Amino acid sequence: MPIFIPRCLSKQQTTTTLNNRSNTPANHTATPVRESVDPNRAIPRRLTPLSQAVRAPRNPANASMEQRRPPEYILEVFADPACVRDVVKAILHTIFFHRYFSSISPLTRDLLDLTLPAIDDVDLETLIDQRTAALVRAIESTHQQRGRGQLAVQFFEKRRRKTYFFGKADEEVCWEQWTLDVTLATPRTETDVLKVRRAMEKSLHKAALKIVNIVNRDKDHIPPITTTDANPFPYQVVVNPKATDGWGQRMGIF
Repeated sequence: MPIFIPRCLSKQQTTTTLNNRSNTPANHTATPVRESVDPNRAIPRRLTPLSQAVRAPRNPANASMEQRRPPEYILEVFADPACVRDVVKAILHTIFFHRYFSSISPLTRDLLDLTLPAIDDVDLETLIDQRTAALVRAIESTHQQRGRGQLAVQFFEKRRRKTYFFGKADEEVCWEQWTLDVTLATPRTETDVLKVRRAMEKSLHKAALKIVNIVNRDKDHIPPITTTDANPFPYQVVVNPKATDGWGQRMGIF
Protein backbone atom coordinates (compact mmCIF):
# COMPACT_ATOMS: atom_id res chain seq x y z
CA MET A 1 0.00 0.00 0.00
CA PRO A 2 1.26 3.51 -0.69
CA ILE A 3 2.38 5.44 2.38
CA PHE A 4 1.06 8.99 2.83
CA ILE A 5 3.24 11.34 4.91
CA PRO A 6 1.26 14.16 6.68
CA ARG A 7 2.36 17.73 6.14
CA CYS A 8 4.42 19.10 9.04
CA LEU A 9 3.11 22.22 10.86
CA SER A 10 5.32 24.97 12.14
CA LYS A 11 5.37 25.93 15.82
CA GLN A 12 3.31 29.09 15.18
CA GLN A 13 0.70 27.20 13.17
CA THR A 14 0.45 24.59 15.92
CA THR A 15 -0.12 27.23 18.66
CA THR A 16 -2.77 29.02 16.59
CA THR A 17 -4.61 25.81 15.98
CA LEU A 18 -4.68 24.90 19.69
CA ASN A 19 -5.90 28.40 20.65
CA ASN A 20 -8.71 28.27 18.13
CA ARG A 21 -9.79 24.90 19.52
CA SER A 22 -9.79 26.24 23.15
CA ASN A 23 -11.86 29.36 22.22
CA THR A 24 -14.57 27.40 20.50
CA PRO A 25 -17.81 27.24 22.57
CA ALA A 26 -18.87 23.79 23.77
CA ASN A 27 -22.28 24.04 22.12
CA HIS A 28 -20.82 25.26 18.87
CA THR A 29 -21.48 23.01 15.91
CA ALA A 30 -18.80 22.93 13.34
CA THR A 31 -19.93 23.84 9.88
CA PRO A 32 -18.65 21.35 7.33
CA VAL A 33 -16.44 22.89 4.74
CA ARG A 34 -17.02 21.81 1.18
CA GLU A 35 -14.09 22.03 -1.10
CA SER A 36 -14.88 23.09 -4.63
CA VAL A 37 -13.41 20.78 -7.19
CA ASP A 38 -11.95 22.25 -10.32
CA PRO A 39 -12.92 19.98 -13.23
CA ASN A 40 -9.84 21.09 -15.12
CA ARG A 41 -7.51 20.03 -12.34
CA ALA A 42 -5.74 16.77 -12.96
CA ILE A 43 -6.42 14.09 -10.35
CA PRO A 44 -3.16 12.61 -9.08
CA ARG A 45 -2.77 8.94 -9.94
CA ARG A 46 -1.95 6.59 -7.11
CA LEU A 47 1.21 4.67 -7.80
CA THR A 48 1.11 0.90 -7.63
CA PRO A 49 3.88 -0.56 -5.48
CA LEU A 50 6.41 -2.63 -7.36
CA SER A 51 5.56 -5.72 -5.32
CA GLN A 52 1.93 -5.56 -6.52
CA ALA A 53 2.71 -4.89 -10.16
CA VAL A 54 1.15 -7.43 -12.49
CA ARG A 55 3.44 -8.84 -15.14
CA ALA A 56 2.19 -9.57 -18.61
CA PRO A 57 1.58 -13.31 -18.99
CA ARG A 58 3.92 -15.22 -21.28
CA ASN A 59 2.60 -16.76 -24.39
CA PRO A 60 2.16 -20.47 -23.54
CA ALA A 61 2.85 -21.44 -27.14
CA ASN A 62 6.25 -19.73 -27.09
CA ALA A 63 7.08 -21.24 -23.70
CA SER A 64 6.19 -24.68 -25.02
CA MET A 65 8.41 -24.20 -28.05
CA GLU A 66 11.32 -23.15 -25.84
CA GLN A 67 10.90 -26.24 -23.70
CA ARG A 68 10.69 -28.58 -26.68
CA ARG A 69 13.67 -27.16 -28.52
CA PRO A 70 16.37 -29.84 -28.37
CA PRO A 71 20.02 -28.98 -27.79
CA GLU A 72 22.09 -28.80 -30.96
CA TYR A 73 25.81 -29.44 -31.00
CA ILE A 74 27.84 -28.26 -33.99
CA LEU A 75 31.03 -30.03 -35.07
CA GLU A 76 33.40 -28.85 -37.78
CA VAL A 77 35.79 -31.08 -39.73
CA PHE A 78 38.21 -30.39 -42.55
CA ALA A 79 39.27 -33.11 -45.00
CA ASP A 80 40.70 -33.81 -48.44
CA PRO A 81 39.02 -36.02 -51.07
CA ALA A 82 41.12 -39.03 -50.11
CA CYS A 83 40.15 -39.03 -46.42
CA VAL A 84 36.78 -37.27 -46.27
CA ARG A 85 34.76 -40.51 -46.13
CA ASP A 86 36.87 -41.95 -43.31
CA VAL A 87 36.76 -38.70 -41.34
CA VAL A 88 32.98 -38.35 -41.59
CA LYS A 89 32.40 -42.00 -40.71
CA ALA A 90 34.74 -41.73 -37.72
CA ILE A 91 32.82 -38.74 -36.33
CA LEU A 92 29.45 -40.45 -36.83
CA HIS A 93 30.66 -43.62 -35.14
CA THR A 94 31.95 -41.57 -32.20
CA ILE A 95 28.55 -39.90 -31.78
CA PHE A 96 26.62 -43.17 -31.95
CA PHE A 97 29.06 -44.87 -29.60
CA HIS A 98 27.87 -42.50 -26.85
CA ARG A 99 24.20 -42.29 -27.88
CA TYR A 100 23.38 -45.82 -29.06
CA PHE A 101 21.76 -47.34 -25.96
CA SER A 102 21.32 -50.82 -27.38
CA SER A 103 23.66 -53.72 -26.67
CA ILE A 104 26.73 -53.15 -28.82
CA SER A 105 30.09 -54.67 -29.55
CA PRO A 106 32.60 -51.83 -29.22
CA LEU A 107 35.42 -51.49 -31.68
CA THR A 108 38.30 -49.09 -32.22
CA ARG A 109 39.63 -47.67 -35.46
CA ASP A 110 42.85 -45.79 -36.12
CA LEU A 111 42.72 -42.70 -38.30
CA LEU A 112 45.27 -39.89 -38.65
CA ASP A 113 47.22 -40.96 -35.56
CA LEU A 114 44.01 -41.10 -33.50
CA THR A 115 42.24 -44.13 -32.04
CA LEU A 116 38.47 -43.60 -32.14
CA PRO A 117 35.53 -45.77 -31.01
CA ALA A 118 33.20 -47.56 -33.41
CA ILE A 119 30.13 -49.81 -33.26
CA ASP A 120 29.88 -53.29 -34.72
CA ASP A 121 26.31 -53.06 -36.03
CA VAL A 122 25.44 -53.97 -39.62
CA ASP A 123 22.37 -51.74 -39.96
CA LEU A 124 24.08 -48.71 -38.45
CA GLU A 125 27.21 -49.26 -40.52
CA THR A 126 25.10 -49.44 -43.69
CA LEU A 127 23.28 -46.22 -42.82
CA ILE A 128 26.52 -44.37 -42.08
CA ASP A 129 28.06 -45.56 -45.36
CA GLN A 130 25.01 -44.44 -47.36
CA ARG A 131 24.77 -41.00 -45.78
CA THR A 132 28.52 -40.40 -46.04
CA ALA A 133 28.53 -41.31 -49.75
CA ALA A 134 25.53 -39.02 -50.37
CA LEU A 135 27.25 -36.15 -48.58
CA VAL A 136 30.47 -36.55 -50.57
CA ARG A 137 28.52 -36.64 -53.84
CA ALA A 138 26.65 -33.48 -52.88
CA ILE A 139 29.89 -31.65 -52.04
CA GLU A 140 31.73 -32.81 -55.16
CA SER A 141 28.80 -31.76 -57.37
CA THR A 142 29.54 -28.12 -56.54
CA HIS A 143 32.89 -28.39 -58.41
CA GLN A 144 34.58 -26.01 -56.00
CA GLN A 145 38.09 -26.18 -54.65
CA ARG A 146 36.69 -25.89 -51.15
CA GLY A 147 33.20 -27.35 -51.03
CA ARG A 148 30.97 -27.59 -47.97
CA GLY A 149 28.18 -29.84 -46.76
CA GLN A 150 26.30 -30.84 -43.65
CA LEU A 151 25.12 -33.97 -41.89
CA ALA A 152 22.60 -33.90 -39.06
CA VAL A 153 22.18 -36.73 -36.55
CA GLN A 154 18.93 -36.55 -34.58
CA PHE A 155 17.72 -38.72 -31.72
CA PHE A 156 14.04 -39.10 -30.87
CA GLU A 157 11.88 -40.36 -28.05
CA LYS A 158 8.41 -41.84 -28.43
CA ARG A 159 5.64 -40.03 -26.55
CA ARG A 160 1.99 -40.88 -26.19
CA ARG A 161 -0.27 -38.43 -28.00
CA LYS A 162 -2.91 -36.77 -25.86
CA THR A 163 -5.49 -36.88 -28.66
CA TYR A 164 -5.37 -38.57 -32.02
CA PHE A 165 -7.85 -39.45 -34.75
CA PHE A 166 -7.13 -42.23 -37.23
CA GLY A 167 -3.41 -41.89 -36.66
CA LYS A 168 -0.56 -43.20 -34.60
CA ALA A 169 -0.92 -43.18 -30.85
CA ASP A 170 2.75 -42.24 -30.41
CA GLU A 171 4.73 -39.29 -31.69
CA GLU A 172 8.49 -38.95 -32.08
CA VAL A 173 10.02 -35.89 -30.43
CA CYS A 174 13.63 -34.92 -31.06
CA TRP A 175 15.65 -34.57 -27.86
CA GLU A 176 19.14 -34.01 -29.32
CA GLN A 177 20.78 -33.03 -32.60
CA TRP A 178 24.37 -33.12 -33.81
CA THR A 179 25.25 -31.03 -36.86
CA LEU A 180 28.45 -31.91 -38.70
CA ASP A 181 29.87 -29.18 -40.94
CA VAL A 182 32.25 -30.71 -43.48
CA THR A 183 34.72 -28.70 -45.54
CA LEU A 184 36.30 -30.54 -48.46
CA ALA A 185 39.58 -29.05 -49.68
CA THR A 186 41.47 -30.16 -52.80
CA PRO A 187 45.21 -29.48 -52.47
CA ARG A 188 47.09 -28.56 -55.65
CA THR A 189 50.71 -28.54 -54.51
CA GLU A 190 52.80 -30.62 -52.13
CA THR A 191 52.79 -27.73 -49.69
CA ASP A 192 49.00 -27.68 -49.80
CA VAL A 193 48.93 -31.42 -49.11
CA LEU A 194 50.87 -30.95 -45.88
CA LYS A 195 48.74 -27.99 -44.80
CA VAL A 196 45.50 -29.86 -45.47
CA ARG A 197 46.68 -32.92 -43.58
CA ARG A 198 47.63 -30.87 -40.52
CA ALA A 199 44.30 -29.05 -40.62
CA MET A 200 42.49 -32.38 -41.04
CA GLU A 201 44.22 -33.96 -38.04
CA LYS A 202 43.55 -30.90 -35.90
CA SER A 203 39.85 -30.70 -36.80
CA LEU A 204 39.31 -34.44 -36.24
CA HIS A 205 40.98 -34.33 -32.84
CA LYS A 206 39.01 -31.24 -31.83
CA ALA A 207 35.66 -32.72 -32.95
CA ALA A 208 36.25 -36.04 -31.17
CA LEU A 209 37.30 -34.28 -27.95
CA LYS A 210 34.26 -32.01 -28.14
CA ILE A 211 31.93 -35.01 -28.40
CA VAL A 212 33.48 -36.62 -25.32
CA ASN A 213 33.23 -33.39 -23.30
CA ILE A 214 29.59 -32.84 -24.28
CA VAL A 215 28.36 -36.35 -23.49
CA ASN A 216 30.09 -36.23 -20.10
CA ARG A 217 28.70 -32.79 -19.30
CA ASP A 218 25.16 -32.72 -20.70
CA LYS A 219 23.06 -35.59 -19.39
CA ASP A 220 19.92 -34.05 -17.90
CA HIS A 221 18.10 -33.76 -21.22
CA ILE A 222 18.35 -37.49 -22.01
CA PRO A 223 14.85 -38.95 -21.62
CA PRO A 224 14.29 -42.08 -19.54
CA ILE A 225 14.08 -45.43 -21.29
CA THR A 226 10.43 -46.52 -21.05
CA THR A 227 10.37 -49.29 -23.64
CA THR A 228 11.77 -52.76 -24.02
CA ASP A 229 12.57 -52.26 -27.70
CA ALA A 230 16.07 -53.10 -28.86
CA ASN A 231 16.51 -49.46 -29.89
CA PRO A 232 14.73 -47.23 -27.32
CA PHE A 233 15.53 -44.00 -29.17
CA PRO A 234 14.94 -43.84 -32.94
CA TYR A 235 17.46 -41.81 -34.89
CA GLN A 236 17.99 -40.36 -38.31
CA VAL A 237 20.92 -39.06 -40.34
CA VAL A 238 20.08 -36.30 -42.79
CA VAL A 239 22.27 -34.94 -45.59
CA ASN A 240 22.15 -31.14 -45.89
CA PRO A 241 19.13 -30.77 -43.55
CA LYS A 242 18.49 -27.13 -44.46
CA ALA A 243 17.71 -28.14 -48.04
CA THR A 244 15.74 -31.26 -47.12
CA ASP A 245 12.23 -31.47 -45.78
CA GLY A 246 9.13 -33.63 -45.85
CA TRP A 247 9.56 -37.30 -46.66
CA GLY A 248 13.23 -36.84 -47.40
CA GLN A 249 13.99 -36.29 -43.74
CA ARG A 250 11.93 -39.11 -42.36
CA MET A 251 13.42 -41.79 -44.63
CA GLY A 252 16.53 -41.95 -42.42
CA ILE A 253 14.75 -43.03 -39.24
CA PHE A 254 15.58 -46.44 -37.76
